[in-house]
Amino acid sequence: LLKDCGADDESSLKRQLTVAATGHGKTMTPYGPIIQSMVLPSTELPVWEYINPFAWLYHMCAISSGFANIMRGLCVAGRPLRIVIFGDGMIPGNPFRPEKSRTLMCLYWCIVDWPQWLLQRSFAWPVFGLLRESIIMKIKGGLGAIMGMILRIFFADVGHSFTRGVAIHMNGFPDDIIVTGIFAGFLADLMGHKEMTNWKGPNSVHCCLECGNVVNIRKPKAGEVGIQCFDRSQFRVVSTDDIHAIVDELRRAKELLDRTGVGKTKFDELQIRYGINYDPYGLLFDDGLRNLYQPGNHMIRDWMHTVGQDGIANTHVARLM
Repeated sequence: LLKDCGADDESSLKRQLTVAATGHGKTMTPYGPIIQSMVLPSTELPVWEYINPFAWLYHMCAISSGFANIMRGLCVAGRPLRIVIFGDGMIPGNPFRPEKSRTLMCLYWCIVDWPQWLLQRSFAWPVFGLLRESIIMKIKGGLGAIMGMILRIFFADVGHSFTRGVAIHMNGFPDDIIVTGIFAGFLADLMGHKEMTNWKGPNSVHCCLECGNVVNIRKPKAGEVGIQCFDRSQFRVVSTDDIHAIVDELRRAKELLDRTGVGKTKFDELQIRYGINYDPYGLLFDDGLRNLYQPGNHMIRDWMHTVGQDGIANTHVARLM
């Protein structure tokens, strides 16, 4: 394999791959270079490099006729593509001796409408950027604030945006295609959702952001169900409007507490009841992003972990075994 690549050893191959990746990163497109930078509210990392999604799509369609054909087949006038953003933590180095201080948040995205055979390959999830967890924790709003900045890259109010459409030129075709997209939600594990949304987590009273009436207590109240329930007909799915109403109620309670100094107990009870911590810098409290959350596709949808790993699927498998 090394000989076929023209490399004498692994070090030589690594250098060649580094040179190739650097060259692609500097490639210029109508949307700027592949690798761009944004300003972070961080003294440790004031400028963060990321891979621009518009430039990446343009470059990929230019160098890969196969990928260009897939995109051309998906882009139909009046039907926006669905974009999902995925975040997951990674600790580099020895897995048997992890160094938590080196933990990275790896951020990817994909177009859900890509064929399944493509989505099932890890290289088909384009990298947006990598960021140390230690830096994220020192930013007001944490990972939620970072996700808000990323959403404003994909769906900017001004400039290039999937909302208004981006033009992609394809070799071999006379006309450009216009790629439009909507935000279809975040994909993350339970810890990722907790960090993104200020959710109290699966061990709290309100142990699921997907279902509004599932509670982690021995005796659920009327209209509530316990975590042992496996009857889907009893679940009340949380809507986008429900999330906005919760945020608005928490905001009003906090404003009353700050203005009068009265209502601390009620404010704490609200956070426990809804399972969401108040954070004015958090993603849920960013009113400028509310128009992105489509009905049935709002930010907290998580098909993998809520249903598959930590939800009803686990219960059914356990009962079967």
